[in-house]
Amino acid sequence: MFRFRADERTTTRGRSRYGAKGKSRLIPRRILLRVLGAGLVLPAALAGCTVNPQPLTPGQTSRRVQADLARLAANQPLLDGPLTLHGAMARALLHNLDARVEAMEQSLAMRELGLARLGLLPGLRARYGVDARSNVQASSSRSVRTGRESLSASTSSDRTRRSGNLAAVWHVLDFGVSWYGAKQQSDRALIAFERRRKAVHGVVAEVRRAWWRAVAGERALARLAPLLARVRAALADSARLATRQMQSPILALRYQRALLEAVEEIEKQRRESRLAKIELAALVGLQPGTDFTLDIPASAPEPRTLTFDADELTALALAHRPELREGQLGERIAADEVKKAMLRLLPGLELTGSAYHDGNSFLVNNDWLSLGAAVSVNLTKMFTAPAAIDTARARRDLAVARREALSMAVLTQLYVALASFEEARARHETAGRIVDIERRILDVLRSGKRFGTVDRLKTIRGEIEALRALLARDLSLAEVEESFGRIFLAVGADMAPDATAEYTTEALAKAIAATETAWMRGEVDMRPYPQDAR
Repeated sequence: MFRFRADERTTTRGRSRYGAKGKSRLIPRRILLRVLGAGLVLPAALAGCTVNPQPLTPGQTSRRVQADLARLAANQPLLDGPLTLHGAMARALLHNLDARVEAMEQSLAMRELGLARLGLLPGLRARYGVDARSNVQASSSRSVRTGRESLSASTSSDRTRRSGNLAAVWHVLDFGVSWYGAKQQSDRALIAFERRRKAVHGVVAEVRRAWWRAVAGERALARLAPLLARVRAALADSARLATRQMQSPILALRYQRALLEAVEEIEKQRRESRLAKIELAALVGLQPGTDFTLDIPASAPEPRTLTFDADELTALALAHRPELREGQLGERIAADEVKKAMLRLLPGLELTGSAYHDGNSFLVNNDWLSLGAAVSVNLTKMFTAPAAIDTARARRDLAVARREALSMAVLTQLYVALASFEEARARHETAGRIVDIERRILDVLRSGKRFGTVDRLKTIRGEIEALRALLARDLSLAEVEESFGRIFLAVGADMAPDATAEYTTEALAKAIAATETAWMRGEVDMRPYPQDAR
């Protein structure tokens, strides 16, 4: 509601303050009408500015889909040859979308750190303005004893004035709070670095698992195609013999069922291997459905061995695991929060320094400097500060308890990974022995087939069993590699340099391979914190 009032003031002699006329409006009529009109128009304008929900239109969604597809196609890496294990890791770190998000979050944390450092500077304010009146700012005086006007109306101010000032304000208490806040933001930047390390470790472990499973699937596919053709021919022969009553129908059906069950199991493993290849494509940044080849070793490599013992790996895990270092940084943030709560109990000291200019022609000094100091105490915080300090201390104790619980979880994960690695090596050894036995059985069956003592169906079944054994051995090798990667993940081993964006795919792949080779020799090289985050 807008209210306007026109006052009329007269002196005790019945004369106006500014002249001989009896009355004088403080607000001219034309100005009053303009303000009144604006007051009527303003509510109507505000009513027209109401915001209603605007659903996405089909056109906006279509443009967004096209833009996303274009960006995904532009970011898709080109493969100029078979994909190696370390090449897949390098491409995943360079083109994986999740890893890119973590890198952007780390960059954002560093920008926020720079902004927090700027918050330590004193406040600097500048103002320049022009004040204009419709009439002269004049006044008179009246005697408090006689009630008569003692001075005629006069003014000490121009109708149009230009003034400005530049002031620097420094709150000592706020500076201390901001300093601890900048320290906390510095620790948050280091936390972002640790989270990026964790994302890199996870991507490398996932690529290792998917690559070896995809290799096992490719090996199975290479052997499966000719065998499936012979199985189909054997099934047709078995059905024909049963129809001619040259073989017992029940025996033929059971035999066919055994063949089909064996083929079904092989095809199941093949499907899982194909899914691993699709997952590998997603990890390295390729669009689903992209066809690519793997650099498959000519022969299955020997399973890995560990150079470190359990005690050494335990020490490495407790020192370098990203989650534990993040928890330790969280403790420092919580401890600084306690100091900030204590600091807010102190009186606030404000120091100001200002330079003023006033264009009023009646002033003797149009330019002047001003210095000031003020002490303030928030009495309310004197009562609430103890509760705030206790809350901050409770958060600090909670951060310590979380890190201790996380340390136990990390050690458990490490020992589970070590046990899984040993079990996978044992399964691989057993699978290798089964492959040797199946090959010998297949050699006997093929020799009997040549001499006519063994029929073709038994030979094909032996080939299926030999293929199943080979696939089981390849999958057991993939499990060895996967558990080996889990050990790296549990320890917090840095397989790739920090500034991965500065590397080409080939150079980054060589750096990852060199780091892995050094780890196999017992040489540990943990990545330092970035210089600008310290």
